[in-house]
Amino acid sequence: MKRSTLTLGLTLSLIVADSNAAAVTGWATTSTTVTLSNTSTASPTWGSGTLNSDNAKATNLYASFPTITLAAVGDAVTLTGSATLVGANVTGTGGGFFRFGMFDVNGKTDTNGWLGYLTYSTGSASSGTLYERTSGNTGAFTSSTGATSVATVGSMGTGVVLTNTQYDFTFNIALTAPQKLTITSSLKRHSDNLDFGNLTFTDTTPQTYTFNRVGFQNTTETNADQIQMSNVAVVPEASACLLGGLGVLALLRRRR
Repeated sequence: MKRSTLTLGLTLSLIVADSNAAAVTGWATTSTTVTLSNTSTASPTWGSGTLNSDNAKATNLYASFPTITLAAVGDAVTLTGSATLVGANVTGTGGGFFRFGMFDVNGKTDTNGWLGYLTYSTGSASSGTLYERTSGNTGAFTSSTGATSVATVGSMGTGVVLTNTQYDFTFNIALTAPQKLTITSSLKRHSDNLDFGNLTFTDTTPQTYTFNRVGFQNTTETNADQIQMSNVAVVPEASACLLGGLGVLALLRRRR
């Protein structure tokens, strides 16, 4: 009987996680020059793609998703997807040329003053950085203005920069203990899993437990004509206690 209960609970856990995965759609930008298309899908096209137009550089991309509040230990939310650079020619050795994260719009009607967390990609000679947006900030959501650096990772090494290929990103925020959020990110080159965003941090004084926006920034230094986003999704995960309880309820119903 115990084995049946455990098996059913684990199966239900996988079903719940999979069924709650939400494709992120309804994309927008604050840039007045970038061309966006496929904005009603989970795979928006960011930039015109016209050769040497640099249309995607120095621009942002964001979208909303149904509000998720991390209330019980074990609750988590994960942003997943991929970004393929087209016509990029990275200049400079700094970090933060590609930025991504999850946010709480914090009651704001524009893209300033949001709360949440974001990762700045690692550069060939500069560290990657995980930022927390601070309470009361008035900065843009992907800016370091109004944000605090909470974790860094070393540089990639001479000549290792973002290139015209696919990168798979994940950004996970989990309530790992009462009043403790653990944030983990990655930005892996699809061809070899080289990680340009391998950062983690446990926040013991979170500014928010609520998340309802995803956001990205591509800086001037990439000189990208286009970034093709693919299968961007947000996956909420309920605590193990809740899923175990659901498993027991399902078993009891089955026995009846």
